[in-house]
Amino acid sequence: MRHLLQQGEAAFVAVKAVTLLVAWCVLAVHARRDRETVMRCCSVTVLAYLCFWSAALAFG
Repeated sequence: MRHLLQQGEAAFVAVKAVTLLVAWCVLAVHARRDRETVMRCCSVTVLAYLCFWSAALAFG
């Protein structure tokens, strides 16, 4: 991440956007077969993300 930020904010945003787009495409394709599992994975991921951010704000 540091390397991308040194290249500029635009590079960081572009890589982040591509990463999110690829993840969204994979989830969208898999949701056609197993929507419940995709919804569960998304919920768990959001909870984990919130825990990491909360810990980072609290301790660091």
